[in-house]
Amino acid sequence: MKKEKFNRLLAKCRNKETFHAAYTELYNFFFHRIALHISYKYKNYNIGEDIAQSFFVKLMQMNTRITYEIDNPVAWVLKSCENLAKDYFELDNRIKMTFTWESKVLPTDPLQRVIVSEYEEKLNQLDPLTREIITMKIYGGYDLKEIARELNIKHPAARQKYSRGIKALK
Repeated sequence: MKKEKFNRLLAKCRNKETFHAAYTELYNFFFHRIALHISYKYKNYNIGEDIAQSFFVKLMQMNTRITYEIDNPVAWVLKSCENLAKDYFELDNRIKMTFTWESKVLPTDPLQRVIVSEYEEKLNQLDPLTREIITMKIYGGYDLKEIARELNIKHPAARQKYSRGIKALK
């Protein structure tokens, strides 16, 4: 889409009478491009669609604040969506991080504290992927298929890493 047309459509989105037609045209032009771009980058079409949908919601909310002219609309849209995807995965990682030992409250019983600290030392000696799999399984309640999907690894690899990691902790 040429910058003149894109900027004209953005301006029309600010007007109540022309909003629907302009927004629909932007949506029809960009939605599948965004979804494909993001899904190619993150290997998941559903995430691509989610990000595309989020972009258009944000565009509706932010449109009145975009007062400057966009020089390269396609690059601007795709970069905005990449930033949304990064935010999405950072939030997802923050949620996963709540299951790590650092966020756990140590027990008050001295014997339990020793057991927990020994376990924590052993857990920290594992490679990061194995540690993440064990943490997601035990504290996150994920099953191994979900973990494999989240970490973009094969299910048998997740199962093997989990099994070997648990053996190393014993």
